Amino acid sequence: MFAQMVFVMPLLFSSCTGGDASKEDAADSQSSALTSYPPVGGQGIALELELDASNSFFSFAGTTVELGEGIVVTEVVVDDGWNARAKIMIDDTASLGARDVVVSSGSSGYTIPSGFEVLSDS
Repeated sequence: MFAQMVFVMPLLFSSCTGGDASKEDAADSQSSALTSYPPVGGQGIALELELDASNSFFSFAGTTVELGEGIVVTEVVVDDGWNARAKIMIDDTASLGARDVVVSSGSSGYTIPSGFEVLSDS
């Protein structure tokens, strides 16, 4: 029974700050964490990626999500400051393997290194 169970841990985003950030900005970015689910998807499928923030992060205007070549983000829906969803299409020929998930909202940006993995469609 337990051999069939699969546990998936949410992935934490790390802050991407550029330039000279103030001490206050650095403290805010260290206390913020974003998670995404699911961490994998197959070639040729569409799915919805859930994004959750530990602090208010998402802006209703200007939130973007990027997953690299071969994955098209068709829509980003911000539910509130803490939750957003990205509808994605994975191309049939998207390269297999892990890729970064980049989320930008307002003047803040976060990246989760190797946060999403494209699997074979077979």
